Amino acid sequence: MSNQSVLLDLPPLTAAIDQNPLQLQGNMDLLTAIRLMDLSSQGKYLLIMTDEIFQGIFTDQDVVKAVATGQDLRHTTLADLLPNQSISLTMDADQTILTALAVLYRHQLAYLPVLTVTGQVLGVVTQTTLLQTLNRIEERTAAVALANAQLEQEIAERRRIEVSLQETTDRYRSIMAALDTGIVFQGTDGGILTCNPSAAKILGMSMASVVESSSFSQHWHPIHEDGSPFPGAEHPSMLPHFLRAQRLEILGTLASGIAHDLNNIFTPILAASQLLPVAIPHLDGRGLRLVKMLEESAHRGSDLVNQILAFAQGSESEHKSIEIIPVLSSVLCVARQTFPGSIEVIEDFADQPLRLVMADSTQIHQVLMNLLVNARDAMPQGGRLKIMARNLDLDANASNVHIDARSGSYVAITVSDSGMGIPRQHLEKIFDPFFTTKGTNQGTGLGLSTVVTILKNHGGFLLVNSEVGQGSDFQVCLPCHD
Repeated sequence: MSNQSVLLDLPPLTAAIDQNPLQLQGNMDLLTAIRLMDLSSQGKYLLIMTDEIFQGIFTDQDVVKAVATGQDLRHTTLADLLPNQSISLTMDADQTILTALAVLYRHQLAYLPVLTVTGQVLGVVTQTTLLQTLNRIEERTAAVALANAQLEQEIAERRRIEVSLQETTDRYRSIMAALDTGIVFQGTDGGILTCNPSAAKILGMSMASVVESSSFSQHWHPIHEDGSPFPGAEHPSMLPHFLRAQRLEILGTLASGIAHDLNNIFTPILAASQLLPVAIPHLDGRGLRLVKMLEESAHRGSDLVNQILAFAQGSESEHKSIEIIPVLSSVLCVARQTFPGSIEVIEDFADQPLRLVMADSTQIHQVLMNLLVNARDAMPQGGRLKIMARNLDLDANASNVHIDARSGSYVAITVSDSGMGIPRQHLEKIFDPFFTTKGTNQGTGLGLSTVVTILKNHGGFLLVNSEVGQGSDFQVCLPCHD
């Protein structure tokens, strides 16, 4: 950058001017002037004026000289101390911060008045204000240079990515064009996004005609690599179900990665819950119960994560002979500790002893917690929540009870609430994935569909009875261990 361009980049001299200097008439006595100068905002100097015309500058150094030479401060005026020649800078288009600094240095001045061409005072500049202004310019220049360098790097990186993307796209198109296998890319709305020449040749259509068509037309259907059709893809009305199956498949893949991250979260929680009683030996009974609940919940969360992993990897959960009472006691403990006090939690396990069931305790815990949370949400103003367990025997007419019911021995667990109830038109939809009547961010619609899936995997089933304004009863039936 040339010297001329640097000067042009400088801010105007007015940016460094103190535009409100103290101005006093020359006939004022020194004592009054000194007092007023001490009271002013800058306190270092004042301008001596005759009417509106600048006569000179009186500084704190002049105060020192006046006192040192024994001046009579009451009877000596500012005009008496005027120098033979007062130096000032007349403001015009050629004056800059650098020219003002040059005048200050040349005459060894600390303060320099700046006047208009008609002699009126614009203000005062000092070495300090001029240098501070220049420093700010240097800082801004450095910041702009850094931002420009970063921008250049970002532009270079973006160009590199664009070149790489273009190369990848070209390779992809070359491979697509060279393949004998017909490939068609379909969007979620059923329309065709693109295809390769082989696909158009196989279909006996131009590539443009393929893109304009729908994969669910009457002429052709999506199939697996082995030639078998996708379930439900034979008819356009089944498209939403087909797309939902695809989304659930993707969710299963994502669940595997999320489960690994959750395992890393539960590990320190488990460790901390086990160390807390040792680190804080004087915990009272309630504190110990809360720590125990924390540990048990973390264990269940870890088990649930393992089930998510098992689901994502296609393996089965572990069913073994268990007593149902400990699971019921655990969910009741969580409910009493966390549900609002306006909800009365009642238990009824009168039919003792309850039979053993073949189940995964963590999954059954998940089933019951889903039902309890739904019951809580159905009673926003409070109410009664009751959980009851009974032994149940079904005969050969069991299928009249439920389509999945078989004759045999069961343990029936009923979760009842006194909430708002479920409208009749919703009863057939409550088990559909993603169906929910809760507000935004208050439910995923996966709770009851998960409950039904888990119970089917256990050979059990779920019965529902609900009326608007009368509350709801959800009965979980689990087959007993022979």
